[in-house]
Amino acid sequence: MKISPSRILLAGFLLLGPWLTGCAISTDKIDLAYSLRGARDKVPGAEAVAVNLQIKDDRAVKDKVGKKMNGYGMEMGAIVSRNDVPGLVQGAILSELDARGFAHGDSVSVTGDLNKFWNHFTIGFFAGDSLAEISLTVTVKDHAGQILFVKTIDEEGKEPNVQVAGGHNAKPALQMALWKAIDDLFADPAFIPAILKAGGATSPPAQK
Repeated sequence: MKISPSRILLAGFLLLGPWLTGCAISTDKIDLAYSLRGARDKVPGAEAVAVNLQIKDDRAVKDKVGKKMNGYGMEMGAIVSRNDVPGLVQGAILSELDARGFAHGDSVSVTGDLNKFWNHFTIGFFAGDSLAEISLTVTVKDHAGQILFVKTIDEEGKEPNVQVAGGHNAKPALQMALWKAIDDLFADPAFIPAILKAGGATSPPAQK
């Protein structure tokens, strides 16, 4: 007897369903972190530039960073960050500025509007993927309020071939998305020179 593809797919979901579901209706709480990868060169003149960094939380959903999914593709319990998410993003940017020698203070205003920080799952036949998205708009202003730099960053993180659509697989995808967003920001050749200019530095060096 020939077995139809739809029956094979249904059988796969029935077999994987309990495995993928786990405690699907409960809330998963995760600890998110950001760490520097590799060395950073000090920026000449950065020590004389004091940066005030503020992150505004403009996410549509603020109380969670994703939802678990059962083996049938249905969204289930919440995935919640134990960390304050805007604080996590702020700490990530500050750690990069600190590593480059910038001071903390009020001479330069750097603001970030966090528009999205969310993880979702895709379900495949034998495994799925954990996919995270971040959207962040960063603005640099001088002491007079003049905008010297603005950039919207949209990045994704992925944890492939997951068999449990829960918090522990959302975590690496979210952290990867954050790392890629911060890397994108600091790789922009106009970002550091804008901060230096806002702080009164002369002839800001080009980014390498």
